[in-house]
Amino acid sequence: MSRAAIGAQVKALETKLGVRPLRRSTRNVVLTEAGVAYQLTLTGILPQIKEAERAALSHQDEVGDSLKITAPP
Repeated sequence: MSRAAIGAQVKALETKLGVRPLRRSTRNVVLTEAGVAYQLTLTGILPQIKEAERAALSHQDEVGDSLKITAPP
């Protein structure tokens, strides 16, 4: 990703959360207290999200490639 794209994503996250999760300067980036709390919460739920994705992918063969529609001319 480009720097601009990452910056836009961070800005969108800040807007969504209403807090600054990162303290950014030209030389480094560090987590704020809000960022640490957000990261800890995400770390706890990421395994559940990955499991949900695996479960959904295991059922992807159930979807067919075509759709048949019957309608009047």
